[in-house]
Amino acid sequence: MVEEYPIHRLNALHWDRLRSLKPEDVVVRSQCSLHDTYAYYEIECLGDIVWVDPLGKRFVSPPGEVCEPRMECALAILVYLIEAKNIPLSDCLVSVKDLKGGEIFFRGPHSFPVAPLEEKFGNDVKGFLAAGEKCGGSKGTYGDASFQLVAFPRVPIQSVLWRADEDFPARINFLFDSTIEQHIPLDVIYGLVSELCFRLMED
Repeated sequence: MVEEYPIHRLNALHWDRLRSLKPEDVVVRSQCSLHDTYAYYEIECLGDIVWVDPLGKRFVSPPGEVCEPRMECALAILVYLIEAKNIPLSDCLVSVKDLKGGEIFFRGPHSFPVAPLEEKFGNDVKGFLAAGEKCGGSKGTYGDASFQLVAFPRVPIQSVLWRADEDFPARINFLFDSTIEQHIPLDVIYGLVSELCFRLMED
């Protein structure tokens, strides 16, 4: 059975769980850092640096302004800090269908929202790579174009574009290090990729 963290459960429970953990343990497991001046966790998420304040139950954007990440992003950050494991990357790329329960979970309402991206970048490799670069991505070697970015320190994501041709429409898919399911559950993976899709569509 897949453990889920529905969006509506982003509440005091998550903040209380994070606050109950030993900061040094969180830092080691998630590879985040602890701000020297404030009791904030500093973590990279999709190319942005975010400070997480468990005592104030808030997110802070350096150099100190309170920010409100989209719900999917906020949930993913909290769950990652709570659940991340101190394990190395496997350097084995997989699709979500290779994850336990993934072939069933990532269907219908949990299919990644890639249709707008495929329409926008189906024949625009430069635009696709530029959008990835804005999210902190670096050019990869898969498909007709690809880029890898750091969703979280232990969660790299590879985004791959196959251009449209006479026989097939454009396709965009995502590859993950096989350890991703050790750090975040399937529904949070879905929310994280949905957040990435949203950012890639931004001009």
